[in-house]
Amino acid sequence: MGLGVDLEEAARPADYYDIFADPRDDEAPPVWGYRAPGCWSRMSVESLEDRICIPILTVTLLATVLISGACIYAAGLNPASFAGGLASYDGIDPGLPGRIVSPAFGVALRMNNTCVDRANVVVAYAGVALGWARAEPWDCEEERRTKEVEVVAKGDGVGMPEHLRDRMAEEWRRSGTLELDVEVEIFRSSDSDRAAGDFPRKVVTCKVRLDGQKSETSACEWYALEHPNDSRG
Repeated sequence: MGLGVDLEEAARPADYYDIFADPRDDEAPPVWGYRAPGCWSRMSVESLEDRICIPILTVTLLATVLISGACIYAAGLNPASFAGGLASYDGIDPGLPGRIVSPAFGVALRMNNTCVDRANVVVAYAGVALGWARAEPWDCEEERRTKEVEVVAKGDGVGMPEHLRDRMAEEWRRSGTLELDVEVEIFRSSDSDRAAGDFPRKVVTCKVRLDGQKSETSACEWYALEHPNDSRG
């Protein structure tokens, strides 16, 4: 028709392979969303580029495994733990305890790799509470995860039955020491905690020695409590 256009050729739809020609070809039209193939997609191609790519992948995978292992190992070396000791006592004569006593015990608590916002502390002998205290270090928001806190657990007008007084006096005369139990309820505050009420997250139990001297802190047993709002049920 004089325009020099082959109508048959113009009407032919673009071939599929023409549209998705190799984008690395400078003359090929760009394809939306194209990204150069990575190392994994070129593993089957024998080229100098692939011989370089394979060692890079190996080193990357090895580094990932080593870093992950190091993190797990470090966490295992420094798990959450608690230790307790007795710094002082007053208001009670272990060798001759009175029927009514008002003792005060200085309790040292050390926390490692954990934090405490609030804690209820009770000091007991043979299952009878002799002193109690409330500690509020408020450490969790500031991420202080290793700390030693000293609290004074006091009892005011605690009645001691005769069998308990006799047991305490006998133990003191025999060994010059008393073994006391320290129970600590650990709280971590959050909006969900407040919604569920005053619910502890952990309970810690320690054995401390009363002998007139400051006792070194020793490892305490502890277990975590399940929060009422936890999805674990």
